[in-house]
Parts: sequence; structure tokens; C-alpha cells
Amino acid sequence: MDPTVLKTAKVGLYQILKAVSNGTKLFSRVFQLPRGSKTIAYHDWTKVTAALRITDGALVVVDCVEGVCVQTETVLRQALGERIRPVLTVNKMDRCFLELQVDGEEAYQTFSRVIENANVIMATYEDPLLGDVQVYPEKGTVALSADLHGWAFTLTNFAKMHASKFGVDESKMMERLWGENFFDPATKKWTTKNTVSATCKRGFVQSCYEPIKQIINT
Repeated sequence: MDPTVLKTAKVGLYQILKAVSNGTKLFSRVFQLPRGSKTIAYHDWTKVTAALRITDGALVVVDCVEGVCVQTETVLRQALGERIRPVLTVNKMDRCFLELQVDGEEAYQTFSRVIENANVIMATYEDPLLGDVQVYPEKGTVALSADLHGWAFTLTNFAKMHASKFGVDESKMMERLWGENFFDPATKKWTTKNTVSATCKRGFVQSCYEPIKQIINT
């Protein structure tokens, strides 16, 4: 493979283990590619295709603000054409906190649209031999990240933290952290509709987005 189309990637993905309770930032490393590791320049599609033939999976990274673009569709089409099952990372989540300063519900709707648009593309190029290739946050096949700051997480991380608190297993907790699931700390009840109470918020917002926002702002 022509080394001129390769570039050095220094990618650190981290998971947030705990929400801030004492003002301390608590992060744990998930994985980090070794310094000097290589990645294919995305614009050289012939090299991308060649690389896909020797890989076990594909991590597709999408800007949460810019959303799915032409290059995203091209990568997904090529990956599925080689029968590579992709997973998705919704990146630059930090822009929601530091630049756009959107509230949790607006951020959730933004992330949800990005995932939905990616799934539409994957459904278009679906291969019967692969089965369902769409990605679902509640199944752990979608991560949210901020590569500039070196962290990422899936709902699995937060489900492990909150499952014992709510007395449910991790898979059930993951379902509550995405979609139409709302929690009201005042009543300590989960509902499938927003009760319009000031303390009732979507599970993702209350248990994931706002704790991270608190970390970022400290």
C-alpha cells in the first residue's frame, strides 16, 4: 500500500466512569492507538476499499453538528459492500457544551438525527447475509465522543453505573438511557412520556448528558 496516502493517527478514546460529585474529573482509558499508527486518508477511496478487505470491522466517525455527509455514505457503502459490519461514533460532542451551549434535549435530538440518517444509509445497502447492520445506542453499537479532548463513551458505561442504583439489570438500564424514557427524581419514577414537571427529563439527558456537562464546566 502506498505510504504517501497514509497519515499518522493519534487517537485517544476515553470513557467517563463517574459523574462529578466532588468536582473531580474521573476518566479511564478505553484504548489508544500507538503513536505512529496509520489510518487511510479518507479521500483515496481505492485505498479505503483495499484496507476494508483485511479488516474485521469499521468505526465510522460522524460530526454531531455537521451530521452525515457524502463521505459518510461512501464509507458505509464500501464497508457493507465488503461485508464489514460498522459501528458508529457521534463525534465532537464537546461542541454542544463549549461552542453551541445547547441544552440536553436539543443535543439528544441532534444525536438521534445523526444516528437515524446513518441507519437510513445502512438500510439502503443492507446485505441479507449480514442481517441487521443498523446501529443502536441502547445496544452499545453507537459511541459518543470528543476526540479533541480524548474521551468517548457508550451507554454501556453509564448503564453499569446506574443499574444497581435503580435496581435493574444493565440491559434494561441501557434501554432507559435512550429513546422515549424519562425519569423524575422528585417522584423517583420512570415514564415513557415527559410529565412536563420541571424535574422530569429524558433518561439520556439526566444520566449521561448533564453529568458530562458538569464535568466539562468544572
